[in-house]
Amino acid sequence: MKTDLRSSLLMIVLLLLCLPSKADNTNKVTVGLTIDSTEVVAESQSFGRRIDNVVTQSGLDYMLLKFRDTTKSGKWLQFKGEIGAFSIEESKLLWTYPFDYRNSSAYCTKAGVGIAKGNKFSMLDPNTGNVRWQGKFTPVQFDDSTNIVVGYSGPRSSKLNGYDMTTGQLLWTASMPHDKNWGWNHVIREDSVHWLVVADDLNRLNIRTGEVHAYEAKTGVTDVKGALLQGLVIAGAAVAGAMATGYAAYPVGVVGPNVINQLHSNVVLDDSLYYFADREQVACFDKDMKTVWSYEFPSKTSAFSRLVCNDSTLYMFNLGFGLKNGQQHTKMGRPFIAAFDKRTGTCHFMNMLSLRKDMVEDAVLNPDGAFMLFDDGLAYKHELDDSIVTVSPWDVKEHGQLRAIITQPVYAYYNLKSMFDLIATDGIYFPVITENGDIFMVDRELRTSEHFPAYSLYWPLCMVGDRMCVYSPTSRRQDIWLVSLQGIPEIQFTIPIRGVGIAGGKLFLNNDERLYYLPFD
Repeated sequence: MKTDLRSSLLMIVLLLLCLPSKADNTNKVTVGLTIDSTEVVAESQSFGRRIDNVVTQSGLDYMLLKFRDTTKSGKWLQFKGEIGAFSIEESKLLWTYPFDYRNSSAYCTKAGVGIAKGNKFSMLDPNTGNVRWQGKFTPVQFDDSTNIVVGYSGPRSSKLNGYDMTTGQLLWTASMPHDKNWGWNHVIREDSVHWLVVADDLNRLNIRTGEVHAYEAKTGVTDVKGALLQGLVIAGAAVAGAMATGYAAYPVGVVGPNVINQLHSNVVLDDSLYYFADREQVACFDKDMKTVWSYEFPSKTSAFSRLVCNDSTLYMFNLGFGLKNGQQHTKMGRPFIAAFDKRTGTCHFMNMLSLRKDMVEDAVLNPDGAFMLFDDGLAYKHELDDSIVTVSPWDVKEHGQLRAIITQPVYAYYNLKSMFDLIATDGIYFPVITENGDIFMVDRELRTSEHFPAYSLYWPLCMVGDRMCVYSPTSRRQDIWLVSLQGIPEIQFTIPIRGVGIAGGKLFLNNDERLYYLPFD
């Protein structure tokens, strides 16, 4: 009897081993719970390898899966892996392609899958994985509406090229130096073909023709002291690495060595005119980049700044810093607030702020006033034409140093209400974050009205239709929710999640082992 039982068990095991693997089949898995504890079920697949992340792009019928295995010990990630195209309609992996994580990037476009490795670019067929065309350039922007990819001939080259994404044909060549500043992370798409790019100069690029109109600007400078120290101090690289861990990170891209950049303002577009400030002056110019008026600053006073306007006046707030290596706040110039006639450029006032500080860490400017943040104090100016600034000290010992003014949506969870409260500025109250990760709401009179501890905060991962996927970075266990934009909780996810993406009307989630997807309205 025992022998028959063993034989039966052995037969069952053998049959199970002979069954087709479910690795590429779809299973239904519970991925979360609604607020009333109803199970949320999603389709799920595994692929027999570790899933590192997903790459999605709206409007496409495919997405990319990035596979990256660990070493045999399981402690380290391998440098080389694969990417694979996943059909959203068929819910299956179409193909895989070798991928080097050390120096490669992957992009989803309507024309195909773009792979950049060093200075080599390949466009793959999204259905087969076959190479459609290759070129030697470094891509900086893809535009599906015009079917054009824009890239430099090399990482440090000023030669900018436009290619047809379907054929790889070179369409145009232009010059756009980026030795002192990199603006490709913040391209302003003025219309379907015209882009504004703040590189070394402010450039208006027609991506169909490659025509560039440039306003000559000074958006960055060489840090001479830094260059000297680099040659003298053996430990310079280690020090620079340590300094690069600052809070605010403005993407710097590829620029020259020892550069202090971001010495410019935002671009204000108003009545077919542009307003822009750099290291030397503020100016108004037309769409051909011809100057309408300009106002020159006193030498070496302007740096990182912000512009706002009303019907008649252009306001400027210079914060008095630049960004070294794209991250570290470095003293440059002097903080000031100025106002100019939008039509003529006449300077109504330019007040150097009587501050004990060398620079303002962060600020919000509007025509009605300015809210300013320092690492150990706050200030609000009700009258912009007044040069006096009274700084209210911050209790650093109790709350930690101030780091930034929060301008993106953040949510705080309250257990008693089972609700997420949206934290955002309304022009009267300003959310500020400390080095401890806590957020405080401060009004114009610099009174603290609310305190949101770091453990209560949920930060956005991505928009999901008219909802937001949010997560807690401080929770001991992973804590990810889907909430309405007003903060009403809908789903708490109960599976480990490594990556999130939106494609084809579905929310995609992944962890090391599996890919999950569920439709959303």
